[in-house]
Amino acid sequence: MQGLVRSCHDLSEGGLAIAATEMAFGGDLGVEIDLGQVPVGSDTSGLDEQALRLTTLFAESNTRFLIEVQPEHANRLEQLLSDVPWGRLGKVVSNRHVSIVHRTVDGSRTEVVDLPLADAKRAWLAPLDWS
Repeated sequence: MQGLVRSCHDLSEGGLAIAATEMAFGGDLGVEIDLGQVPVGSDTSGLDEQALRLTTLFAESNTRFLIEVQPEHANRLEQLLSDVPWGRLGKVVSNRHVSIVHRTVDGSRTEVVDLPLADAKRAWLAPLDWS
């Protein structure tokens, strides 16, 4: 992608929530994501709000990727992706938290996840702790 992509993670094992958290581990930084910005297909139209959030967080659909770019490259990447569904979901932050919210079109905001990165990493590594 013309050197615009800083990092990229597929959403095949655990969906968006896991991919964003694993990417945060890589940089030891936090992330803020807004689920209201995730493009969703028409096949989700019958879901209630909670089911839609869970589907958006954990769906392992093929050909879905979370891409990180420097802010100054975001507009160019969006131009290159104009033929596919995409959304500007959030940003990298220095507070070492995984923060996921859902903002709706009417402006309401629901906090979905607010997890210190250290706690997430402990849980992620726990199956490997054989001591």
